[in-house]
Order: sequence, then C-alpha cells, then structure tokens
Amino acid sequence: MEIKSCMDNFTKYYNALPQNHHRELKWNFAMGTGQLMCKIPNIAKTYDLVVSTYQMCILCLFNYKSEYTLKEICESMGFDEDTSKKNLHSLTMK
Repeated sequence: MEIKSCMDNFTKYYNALPQNHHRELKWNFAMGTGQLMCKIPNIAKTYDLVVSTYQMCILCLFNYKSEYTLKEICESMGFDEDTSKKNLHSLTMK
C-alpha cells in the first residue's frame, strides 16, 4: 500500500540520521490526518478530503477494488471490527 511504503521510507531516513541513534520512532495513527484527492466515477469534479489516518487507509483500499466486506477491511487494515465500523460510519454519514 502507498502509505506503508511512505512510512518505511521515512523510518529508514529517520533511523539513518546520526542524531537519532538513541531515539525510537513510533507511529501514532490515532493522532494523524491525511488529505486525499477523490475522483468519483462519472463525476467530472474532484474532491479534496481531509480525514483521519484510519479513514485515509480505508479509502485507499478502494484504489484496488470497488467493494469490500467489513471482514475484508478488518483483515486488510489489521483493525478490529469496532474500529472499522466506527471509521466507516463516519465516512458514510452526513
């Protein structure tokens, strides 16, 4: 996934810096946000979405398939069912 690749590249860069050799980089996904450009089929307009890191990861799954079951999202993201439901709910409700 695109996000994992970016994280791996940054971790490698961070760990290579001499001033960080006594530090440990930890990712806190609950605190982050991401901005996505969303293009919906049959609609000419694009949308910029600012979402939580979890929501961003779920939305990025749809670059690969157009439909997912809740179980597939849980397995792909490593989320428990409650976390997946909460983030899907906030993505689908007004």
